[in-house]
Formats: sequence, structure tokens, C-alpha cells
Amino acid sequence: GMKFDTFKEYIDAKIAEKVVCIVGDRENIQEYVIKKKVKALIITGGKMISKRLKKLAEKNKVSILISPYETAKTSWLAIYSTPVKYMGDKNVAPLKKDAYISRVINSLEESISRCLPVVDDENRIKGVISESDLVSDPNIEIIMVDHNEKSQAIEGIENYKILEIIDHHRLGNLHTDYPIRFINKPVGSTSTLIAQMYREHKIPLSKDIASLLLAGILSDTVILQSTTTTEDDKEVAEYLSGITDLSIEEFGKDITRISSQVLEKPTSEILNMDMKVYDTPNYKYSVSQIEVVSPERVMDKKDEFFKELEKKKNQNGYLVSALMVTDIVNLNSLLLVKGDPEYIMRINYPKKEKNVFILNGIISRKKQLIPYLMELVKKYG
Repeated sequence: GMKFDTFKEYIDAKIAEKVVCIVGDRENIQEYVIKKKVKALIITGGKMISKRLKKLAEKNKVSILISPYETAKTSWLAIYSTPVKYMGDKNVAPLKKDAYISRVINSLEESISRCLPVVDDENRIKGVISESDLVSDPNIEIIMVDHNEKSQAIEGIENYKILEIIDHHRLGNLHTDYPIRFINKPVGSTSTLIAQMYREHKIPLSKDIASLLLAGILSDTVILQSTTTTEDDKEVAEYLSGITDLSIEEFGKDITRISSQVLEKPTSEILNMDMKVYDTPNYKYSVSQIEVVSPERVMDKKDEFFKELEKKKNQNGYLVSALMVTDIVNLNSLLLVKGDPEYIMRINYPKKEKNVFILNGIISRKKQLIPYLMELVKKYG
């Protein structure tokens, strides 16, 4: 143990009334701290204090405690029995539960313990975040709906746990390190699959959810007129129509009318509303799609669209960037394309004007346009 003279120097440097001394049966130390009038003296090993020192302690108002444990264990127990209110740092600023990780790193670095409490909007504790959490796998689980390709998923999808995929598109190149549930059927809309799952699991459909699913089916299938429309889509649409009391024809007209208002938005926003990026071994390309009543209105703004398509192509290194403008009244489409001139020259559809092609009878990007563009990419090499 510590030499007595060294111990005296150590105690003399402290404020005695704030000192709690833990010691075994060393009477010289016991007597010294009692004379110094420390706050408390804890004697370890179950040893009793002498009557003489007990009287001295009573005179100097020093509390005496007898611990049955040896000194080291007693010290640990004393620390762990300290109320949190005395140990906690009241100056720590808690983090809001919706704060972004990138913005809390500096706060964690400034924290002595390298951890911070996380609170909700009413300042109630929801948990604790520490520096070690930053290198742990994020506790986020994902269900991919209406897509199965990494390029179309949220950023950082490779860091999340994918529980299942529900889709109706071609298979992409996404892989997982564990088995998952994968539902992929050749129907016109993923909303059809979702509605079928409700029915299979005997889960009641509320009017609101049924209305959203019906809108999804009618939008994806151009009011059940697209070549991608299947008997499943039609049957489920009728089923949802019965739940919602919405006429397919009238509801379809409302969707058509609303979709025609899309051109009032900025061109960059229009391109991003329904844009898909397609991967091949050597190239990437993007195809956006909008559904309108009057394609002529798009042609009036073609220069703006070409500018945005060129910008998107250059920023992302795409082979081409295209916009498919679908006429939901006459069931035809226009294709506006910017990108590699040699590739565009290979497009064999009737040309309306430079970089604008007429797609007669083509309204499905997935089933009619993309297979053709994919084949051109393969031939392009």
C-alpha cells in the first residue's frame, strides 16, 4: 500500500470535508483522517475500529462505515452506488431523435464520455448514441416496393437489411447476403400485388388505402388501356372499385385531368417525377415518363426539356437521357432523347424532328420501350 508520509501529503492537498477515505486496518491512517475531519471513513475487511478512535470520530463528527469486502471491491461498490444525479454531466446538450448522423459527429467528439442522450420533441429520453454506434450496421430494415434495382433504390441501400421485394419489373442486379421474400409477377401495377396480399392475408382494406391502390393501378395501366394490363389488374380494380364506390371510368378521368397539370411544374422536377436508370455491363441510361392529355404542350417546351436531359446525361455519365411523353387519350407516345449521337442514330422509330421520335401504339416504358432500347445498347457494344 501507499507509504504513510506519501498518504499524508495526498490528504493534506485535499479539502478534508469533501474526502471519503477507504482503508483497511491501518490505524495510523484511520487516526490521521479522523483528526483531519474527513467527511467519512470506510473501514474494509469487516474490521472494527478501536474504541479510542471511535470516540475521536464522534468528537470530530466523522462518519464511520464498516465494509465486509476487501478494499478494491469496496471502492468499486462505492462508485457504483453513487446516485446518477451526482455523476451526470448537466451541461451535455441532448440530441433530437431526428437529427442526422452527419450533424452529431462534432457533438459526440466534444462529449467527455463520447456518448450523448437522445430525446424526443418533449425532451423525454429515447436512448443513447455513442461513437461506437457510428461504425455499427444501421438498424434499418427495408421493403423494396415497385423496384428491385440498386440504381433505383434509396442511397445507401447496401447498408440496410432488405426484408422483401414486391415488384413487377424486370430483374436487376441487386443481391443480398441472406434469403429474402421476393414477389415479382408480370402484372401492370405493383398496386395489384399489394391488394392481392391484403386479400390473401385476410386483412380488411380501408376506403382510403383501397382508393390509393386503385389510383395506382389506373395510373400504371393508363386506365387499364396499357399493353401491360392483365386480367389480374382488371379484376383487382373492380374489387377496389366496389370497396371505394369509385367508378373506374370517372376516377380514371379525374386522374387524367390531374396528370395533365404536370406540365406546370419545372422541367427538372418533371423529369425526376418518374425517372428510372437502367444498368448494362458497359453503360447506364435514364428514361423518364410523363402521361399527358396534350403532347403538343410538351413540344412547346422541348428546348427546356432538351436542356435538362443534356444536363442529366452529362452529370451522371449516361449514354443517353430520354423522356417518354405518353398521350393517354390517343394511346401513343413521343420520345425526346439527348446523348450519344451514334446511339440516337440507331433508333428506328419514325422521326418527328431532330431527337424526337414517334412511338405509335407504344405507351408502356417497361414492356414496349425498354426492351427495344436495351437491344440497341447491346448492338452498340
